[in-house]
Amino acid sequence: MDSLSNLSLPMFDSNRSSIMIVNVAICCLSFILLIVSMSGNSTASGTVKNGAWTLGLNNDDEIIAWYGLKQMVLNNDGGYSYSSCADGVDYCSDCETAGKNSLNATVFVFFFNIAMLVLSVLRRNPATDSGTKKVAAVVTMSVSLVTMIIAMGVWNNECMVNLPTSGSVTIALGPGMNCILTTFLFSLIVYVSHLFTAAGGDGSMEAPINKV
Repeated sequence: MDSLSNLSLPMFDSNRSSIMIVNVAICCLSFILLIVSMSGNSTASGTVKNGAWTLGLNNDDEIIAWYGLKQMVLNNDGGYSYSSCADGVDYCSDCETAGKNSLNATVFVFFFNIAMLVLSVLRRNPATDSGTKKVAAVVTMSVSLVTMIIAMGVWNNECMVNLPTSGSVTIALGPGMNCILTTFLFSLIVYVSHLFTAAGGDGSMEAPINKV
């Protein structure tokens, strides 16, 4: 724990306050992105379109299908829940299960993001920072990153690759998937900043944890 607590780079320690403020801003933006991703679980056609994790495109790159976490919208004809067609269409059953699992993972990430927001605020000031808070931030962010990989991987491997395609229909990432992917990239920034900011000091005070 001591080695992790004292792991740092001068650039991060000397700019601790500014970096943690950026982290707070990233966490706030991530809340919005995650809400868009979770809105893919809606049963309202308009919301499904805005939060769909996958899109179906025709030859003119026009969107003809929106695949949310709970239902799909086809050719503006309204929404069809995966559960209503699960008995007759294989990909419906696959997407129904994948949607539930990806939603659960995204909800966990949302709560991890709350923890990271709090920890970033506490670590901004060396006086309120500690080795325990740094370890908590690094571990929380690590678990959050892995959880996002699971959410995206489950949807891709269990639903997206099984969606019907033909010579005139192609599959593309939807806004919901793009939002969680963007959150993942933002979270990498937060992870690195916490990892390389030493616990308890930016040079203005003695580090609270000393190496043995």
